[in-house]
Amino acid sequence: MEADCPRCQQEEETTMHLILQCPFAKAVWFASSVSLHSDIMIHESFVDWLEQWFFKSKQMNDFDKIDSIVAFISWELWKSRNSFIFKNNKEFTQQVVDARKHRSSINAVIRDDAGNFIAGSIYSDNSTNMLQLEARAIKNGMLLAIKTGIDRLVIESDSVETYLSFNQYSSSFYGQLWAKNHC
Repeated sequence: MEADCPRCQQEEETTMHLILQCPFAKAVWFASSVSLHSDIMIHESFVDWLEQWFFKSKQMNDFDKIDSIVAFISWELWKSRNSFIFKNNKEFTQQVVDARKHRSSINAVIRDDAGNFIAGSIYSDNSTNMLQLEARAIKNGMLLAIKTGIDRLVIESDSVETYLSFNQYSSSFYGQLWAKNHC
């Protein structure tokens, strides 16, 4: 059983169609800061398209900016699709593109060794650089740990690059933060 795209009703809804081929998605990509003309691109799969984008962005030494834009727009298209289906919310192209200006946040959660929630926080941030956001999330998590009186900390992150950077300096950085906030 094929499921037609709920927006355009023209093709089967696949990841490739939802993110790149649907007329709504094409309009979003074209209106975005990357001004992508997805209708002239030929790819066998969404993964193939992503790999090509990431390869190009590395060549242009603009990986941090482009990968975050591609991830953000893809995520916003998915959320817009769900809002369209489940809430009958018909967003305009520019609403999806502009969502980036309003939705950067940093989250931190502290749990004990049994996994029980101790504290949490959320901060707004205007950065569009994913590594900066990850680093600030770790820093804010450390500050939250200090405020709650925690002196031993295990940090988890989904960003390998940020993790490796902090892991290299974690003892001294946490110590400096602790001293700065307790002296």
